[in-house]
Amino acid sequence: MTEPHEDSARSLRSIVVAAVVLLVVGLGLQVAFTREWGADDAYISFRYAENLAGGHGLVFNAGERVEGYTNFLYVVVLAAGAALFHVPHYAVAVAVNVAALALVLVMFVRHVDAAIGRDAARWAAAFVALCPVFYHWVSAGLETPIVLLCQISLWLLADRITRTGFDAPLDADARAGGGRTLHVACAVTVGAVLVRADGFVFPMVVALYLLVHARRREALAVAATAGVTLAAHVAWRLAYYGYPLPNTYYTKVSGPLGQRILHGAQDLAEIGVTTCLLPPVLAIAWAAVDAVREARRRPTSVVDLVRALPFEAWIAGALLPLWVYVGGDVYEERFLLVLYPAGLLSLMRAVAPARASLRATATAVFLGLQLLVFMRFEYFRWPKYDQFLALGEFLRARYANSESLAIDGAGKVPYVTGMPTIDILGLNDFYLGHKATTFFVVGHNKYDADYVMRRRPNLIAAWLDMGASAIDLDWGLTEALYSRNGYRVRYIVNTNVRSNGHDILDVAGYAEPDIRAATLRGYHYAVIERP
Repeated sequence: MTEPHEDSARSLRSIVVAAVVLLVVGLGLQVAFTREWGADDAYISFRYAENLAGGHGLVFNAGERVEGYTNFLYVVVLAAGAALFHVPHYAVAVAVNVAALALVLVMFVRHVDAAIGRDAARWAAAFVALCPVFYHWVSAGLETPIVLLCQISLWLLADRITRTGFDAPLDADARAGGGRTLHVACAVTVGAVLVRADGFVFPMVVALYLLVHARRREALAVAATAGVTLAAHVAWRLAYYGYPLPNTYYTKVSGPLGQRILHGAQDLAEIGVTTCLLPPVLAIAWAAVDAVREARRRPTSVVDLVRALPFEAWIAGALLPLWVYVGGDVYEERFLLVLYPAGLLSLMRAVAPARASLRATATAVFLGLQLLVFMRFEYFRWPKYDQFLALGEFLRARYANSESLAIDGAGKVPYVTGMPTIDILGLNDFYLGHKATTFFVVGHNKYDADYVMRRRPNLIAAWLDMGASAIDLDWGLTEALYSRNGYRVRYIVNTNVRSNGHDILDVAGYAEPDIRAATLRGYHYAVIERP
């Protein structure tokens, strides 16, 4: 005869296993049927990983030390995985991200089960297993799911450390368990700091949360671990690259502060709808207001009110202002993924006292709104057509990898061709990354067409300026400028979502009206050549 707790544990395992299977199957379909093989920026990391494994160091171009990535530990893992298993970097990235998201599911479901109950755990499992934004960032090939795993881990560890109450005495067993939890928290902190350049922010929020809850020893340990790890990485960065922060910081966190904040606020409002971030944020705000209102029913100090705030409110209170301060992100919600499970947990806690039908309705509506995000992504594109991988393979077949290239998408084409490359938008170019600018466009306000011309690359690839009367490229690369410097339009690329069988046209013999006519059929990307 089985004990009730054994049946309960078996039931929870069944929920988790079923959800993980659903997650893996769904992610497999996502990778197979979305239009592209990952985000272009992921291939910047792949190129650094390839150069590292090839003995050139952590560089974008051999012999040029510029830190155009923001994910040190992830790049190292990619390099090691691809070398060890002899598979493409994208395969390593997807495998690591699937594993990370599966761990997120397991930890989150177990936490919800312990904190709220079995019915809530079922909803939590369904949410993580079906959440469209999670699917998207696994297939993108960036480090985003690893960051989410670190954040979820620190969040739940902080909850475990503070669960006994700030004024409760700890017996010997509790102290031993707390010590193990703290060791894990410190280890996760090291990973969080190294996996992203801004990864120290979340551990510092955790440390402050622990300090407010009178866990001074634990707060000091987490803060010290984050500080020492960051200091060591900065020291290495100074020695290797010559600057304390990545080149990406100087490229992106630039321009007038007012413009950055305005742009960040506008983008936040937009993704609140397009990626359904608004419901989680509102649920967290609701939980925070309710917690403060409850705390004020008894004599309280300001510290007591802050202590009453759930950790989910601390997360939102740190990440949202930071996101607005830097001006948002070209990849929208990727730095805010942790708010989705935080919002779900806040909602389920708020409706926990209600009757079962109301709890189910509220949670189902929350999940249903998230599923609407699937409509934003282009599923079931088979055969897949990835215009930049197609262009990279086309150029690799026709040019030696010693040819030089300048391009505004510095990921897939440089990775596939292996050509020495000028990053037109500055992420991987020291001069452009540190260039002063008087305006802000997220990720796209550092460019200099005259500088590109002075570098004299053999090929220049960029989006066509569709509003121009001439065959101008974006980023100031006008037809008058490139023609004066000896360049001509050589190829144009089909940028529609499907292949047409003639995706890259050699237009060397075309008249200008013929090239402009092709742009009306969806050829919106061009490669110019210096014969």
